[in-house]
Amino acid sequence: MLPEIGLFLLIISSVLAFLQVSLPYVNKDINELLFKKLAIGQALGISISFLVLVYLFVSSDFSVLYVAKNSNVNLDYIYKFCALWGAHEGSILLWLLLLQIWFVITACTKDNNQYCYNSYGFAVINLVLLQYIIWFSNPFARIFMNIPENGLDLNPLLQDPGFIIHPPLLYLGYVGYAAMFCIALNFKNFVKNLKLIQKINIISWGFLTLGITIGSFWAYYELGWGGFWYWDPVENASIMPWFLGTALTHNLIINIRKNILLKSSFLLIIYSFALSVFGTFLVRSGLLNSVHSFASDPKRGLYLLAVTFFIIIVGYINFFRLNIKTKSGNKLNIKDILLVINGILLTLSASIVLLGTLYPLVLEVFEISSITVGPGYFNTVMIPIFMPLLFLLGISPNFNKVLNNKSLLIRQIIYKFIVSLLIACFINLVIYEIYEIFYISIALACFIFIWIIVNLFFDIVINLYNKSYSFLKRYISFYIAHFGVALMLLGISMSSMYTDSLDVKLKLGDKVNLGNYEFSLIDLKKISKSNYKSKIAVINVLNKKDNTKFSMLPEKRFYPNSQMLLTEVALKANLDKDIYLALGDVITEPNNSYITLRIKIMPFIRFLWLGGVLIFLSALLGFIRL
Repeated sequence: MLPEIGLFLLIISSVLAFLQVSLPYVNKDINELLFKKLAIGQALGISISFLVLVYLFVSSDFSVLYVAKNSNVNLDYIYKFCALWGAHEGSILLWLLLLQIWFVITACTKDNNQYCYNSYGFAVINLVLLQYIIWFSNPFARIFMNIPENGLDLNPLLQDPGFIIHPPLLYLGYVGYAAMFCIALNFKNFVKNLKLIQKINIISWGFLTLGITIGSFWAYYELGWGGFWYWDPVENASIMPWFLGTALTHNLIINIRKNILLKSSFLLIIYSFALSVFGTFLVRSGLLNSVHSFASDPKRGLYLLAVTFFIIIVGYINFFRLNIKTKSGNKLNIKDILLVINGILLTLSASIVLLGTLYPLVLEVFEISSITVGPGYFNTVMIPIFMPLLFLLGISPNFNKVLNNKSLLIRQIIYKFIVSLLIACFINLVIYEIYEIFYISIALACFIFIWIIVNLFFDIVINLYNKSYSFLKRYISFYIAHFGVALMLLGISMSSMYTDSLDVKLKLGDKVNLGNYEFSLIDLKKISKSNYKSKIAVINVLNKKDNTKFSMLPEKRFYPNSQMLLTEVALKANLDKDIYLALGDVITEPNNSYITLRIKIMPFIRFLWLGGVLIFLSALLGFIRL
């Protein structure tokens, strides 16, 4: 009975959404109280339906098809709960639930001008997604015959702490862009709602940043290849709206301060949300071959593709109806020009990633050719964009204050440039002894990192010297975000160029050296858990510098229910380096026991994820300040 109640609540919510969408056409004198009651009814119906599905998972009700396919009686309760968003149906319902949370938040804010018109957009999105769930993605569908006793199991790749927080964080970001789109549909009050849009954008962008950061770390230790970003199509699906959200974050600064460039922000809102839905289409359509894609169904994919075009068309209809009068005398200064260039480069980045993701799909769909666009392409085309982008990021603190003495400003920038260049040359030529032209990219990355740090440092010191404490307080999120970007650059460049790697075959008692460490295989173990069996290699590691020893335990797990074999890496994490062991083949025969092992020593890689966390904290602080 419970599954039927859950579906019935979604149908009732769909009817309420239809009434809310239809109401303005029936009676132009909108009753705000009635609008609120309809909206609350939808939110309650969707929330209770979600809780019903949670109960079905936790209680292992395998008479429900979605539960039977994505859970198992032996799963830990935390994974029984999280299995709800482990496949398509539940993830879309979670998407819809989070949209209701955003709706409540925006309804309660003092910056919400003309509540009824703003909530109309939410009702439209609710109606579209509810129809999608009811007709194409029903999580409450029943099994009436041959009900499985134990369930098929959650995908073993998802039985990890990363799965608990990574998808909800991404969805919070995506749904935030949906909320901005809904409010932007009230185009007559677009200018009045700019502060509200800025609040939603900054925290949505922060959640998306943290979600991508955690996803990168999850892939790093779960997939066993030792990388953090592969330009996989599903990874690209999350980074594209992030690029546009970053551009929007900077563009809104100009919008609110000077009431100009408003139409560009409107377009960024449209495409940020459209790309969020389009990314969902890529994951669900069955067009992709990716470790991240799941629940492929062409019908679902086509519906989501139609929703993407619907968003763009509706957005453009309102864009062309947008009539904004720019305040006279408001012109772009040098700081505004830098922000505009920043937005152009970020939008170009999103466009290039979209092209690289879609091009092989288009060729394959029309049976023209079958090609793969991988990291080589993306690294080649993105680095020339990122370098000037990061250079502008470094120079930006010089324009936080308006200086009348332009010659003094130019001299300060030249001094900082020279200091950064000298420090970078010292690090590259003296410490790391880089002379080959092959390493020009790492030398340039090192200079950009120093350039960002030097500009931030001098700006903070000068303001402290002048006792401009209120100014520093106002720009604290700016400093944290840009410092986070610098740390990410350090982590990416150092780990990419100075990683030591070795693939080796080891028998019991064998030793191998890499860097300052000696690795020896001393034992092979087998263990059995409730839902998997594991082979564990016991590796003793000796640091030859200080003679310290420690053990590492890489695993190979087999999940019988899903017939999947997974690698569980062993990590020895320090701030300055990671020691990474990934187990390959494990042969345990009486006279021939050996393993294949991938060993990596990666310097400063933790700074990549530390930088991402700092950027999220800057967004959180910015949201609190607004």
